Amino acid sequence: MKRSQQLLNLVRSSINPDVDTIMIWNYENSSRANTIYLSGFRGSFSVLILRDDSCYIVTDSRYFEQAESETDFVLVRHANNTLADTVSNLLERLSAKVVGFEAQRLDCKSYSDLTEKINVKFVPIDSAIHQLRSVKTQEEIES
Repeated sequence: MKRSQQLLNLVRSSINPDVDTIMIWNYENSSRANTIYLSGFRGSFSVLILRDDSCYIVTDSRYFEQAESETDFVLVRHANNTLADTVSNLLERLSAKVVGFEAQRLDCKSYSDLTEKINVKFVPIDSAIHQLRSVKTQEEIES
């Protein structure tokens, strides 16, 4: 099972069963370790959108090629809008209703911009990410 699905399952069982989307906001390394852990992407600027049926990575032109080579997530190209515009448009297109996010990593301005642009419920999931990362699989131990 992919880590993204493990995280979705853990969030639903331990925090809120209605979470349909997880958002990992990596703005200039704010959540780089979790981004690498969940997607394999090593760039310093991205937003991961994790769902049961698919996973997306939003990033800008500096990282398009890197994202395509490091992850199998669907690439969403962030270009002319604000990052909040790009992410809120994607969440709206996916019909997201309850979005889990890292409250300790998302800055107030970005959170405010997102909540102004889209009507979804945001649920902090920091404890679930920490819990998932603290238990290592045999493969992680060997590498």
